[in-house]
Amino acid sequence: MEITFLGVGSCMPVQEGDDTASLLIDRHIMIDTGWDPVRNLLRAGVNPNDVSHLFFTHMHQDHYIGLAQLLFYIMNIRHSFTALRIYGPEGLEEILQRALLFAGFDRHHAGENREKVILEKPEWSELPEKGEIQAGDVTLQFIPSHHAVPGRCYRLSNGTGQSITYSGDTEPFPELIPFARDSDILIHETAFGPLSSHGSNCYFHSGATDAAETALSAGVKRLFMVHMSPSQREEALIRARAIFPATFCPVEGETICAR
Repeated sequence: MEITFLGVGSCMPVQEGDDTASLLIDRHIMIDTGWDPVRNLLRAGVNPNDVSHLFFTHMHQDHYIGLAQLLFYIMNIRHSFTALRIYGPEGLEEILQRALLFAGFDRHHAGENREKVILEKPEWSELPEKGEIQAGDVTLQFIPSHHAVPGRCYRLSNGTGQSITYSGDTEPFPELIPFARDSDILIHETAFGPLSSHGSNCYFHSGATDAAETALSAGVKRLFMVHMSPSQREEALIRARAIFPATFCPVEGETICAR
C-alpha cells in the first residue's frame, strides 16, 4: 500500500505548506480533508475526482474544513458524485449537509444544452462504533478513538498482507494496541509534540512518548508521527526514538510504501 501524507501539521497552519494531518492511501482513499485538500491532491499528482472513498476520523473543524472545497471541485469538474463515498462518525451528516450548501449544491447547474442539471448528493454513512468496510481492494476496519468528540481509529489492509493503522486524534488508550498489532505502519497523532499526555487529559491528545509506547507494545514495524507543529518535530523524534527507534516524522507531500 502507498501512503501520501497530504498534511502532517497541527490544527492551525504556522507556515506555508503546513496543513493539518490528512492522508491518501493508494491514490484513491482519503482520510480527513484538512484545510486545502484540492491543492494538496494536485501537488501530489492526484486528480481530486479520483478519490473514491473519503473517511473522517472525527468531526473537528481542522479535519473537515476543506470538505466544501473538495465537493465544489468535483461538482464543477465531474458534475456527479456517483464515484464518491463518504464515511465518518457521529456528526458527519450535519457537516456534510452544510458543506454541500456552502459549495453551492442547490444552485443552478447547466448541462450541454443549458438545461438544468439536478445533481445527486454523494453517498454517505455514519459509522457504527466498530466494523469493517471494503474500499476497492483495501479492507478498512475501525474502532472508537478516545477524543473530545466521537472519532474512529482506522486499520487498512490489502490482499498482500500489508497493513496501516491510523490513530486519528486520540489520547492513548489500551484498545489501540491490539487493534494496531503487527501493522507495517502505525501513523499516530502527537499534538503534544515531545510532551507526554500523562494518561487521561482534557484535550484528549497524545505526545511522542505515548505514540512510541503504543508502537512498541503493538509490535509494529514503523511509526510515523503527525499532527504537530514543525518546531516540535526534532525534539519529539528524539524522545520517541529513545523508546521506539523506527520512528519518523513525515513531511507534507511525502509518499511511502507499507512493506
